[in-house]
Amino acid sequence: MSAETLGTNLLREVKVEGLDELLRTLRSKHEPQNPKNYTGEPAIDKLLNVFTHTRDRFSHQHQNPVLELVGSSPCSGKTQLLYHLIARLLLPPSHEDTPIQGKNTAIILFDLSNSFSLIRLRDIITGYIRSQNPLNPQLLDQNSLNTLIRISLHHHHIFRPQSSSSFLSTLKSLQNYILNIHAHISANRPVGAIILSNIDAFIHQDRLDDGHRIPASTPPTHILLSHDSNFLGISFVIIPTHT
Repeated sequence: MSAETLGTNLLREVKVEGLDELLRTLRSKHEPQNPKNYTGEPAIDKLLNVFTHTRDRFSHQHQNPVLELVGSSPCSGKTQLLYHLIARLLLPPSHEDTPIQGKNTAIILFDLSNSFSLIRLRDIITGYIRSQNPLNPQLLDQNSLNTLIRISLHHHHIFRPQSSSSFLSTLKSLQNYILNIHAHISANRPVGAIILSNIDAFIHQDRLDDGHRIPASTPPTHILLSHDSNFLGISFVIIPTHT
């Protein structure tokens, strides 16, 4: 067999495909078969599913995904996005036959800088509900709307620790609080997310008091992503940070 004939036969065995086909094949191998609906926001859920699926393929230990909101500058929209996600997670899928597309979960928020505004959250929830019915934004009367918002906010649990040591202590006792059916009314709801707002709030305080500094060996995310938090059924952790 001549070299030319051999080369021709070898070329016949080579499969030729375009770059787009190759990328589709790679994406199909890395995308989860049964993606989870974490937040109800398709773009964010797709990112969370891709990263958690890729990580779980190489690890035998499941961990909850962490979403860190970082802005390139002040007023970049990360806080607004955080309020919107909280609204989606708190609201039910529907109310009085009105579709809302919520997740009907409970939220745990650590407001470390004491800056979270329930008034702002109420306004965003109101606007979101109206936006779900653009053809008839007044489908829910004001009394029904107020009742829905009040019920939803009852499942928004806010902690405001005043130091890194109290913050860490509260994190460690979080499981006992969530499982205590006498401490709150959210026993019938899963925990949709744990949110750490302004996680760097105590940096300057800790520099002045080394004795209360959070040990580097026990970061907050380690506690939240432990087996205990998995047991609680927490969907994911949001960590909005300043830049």
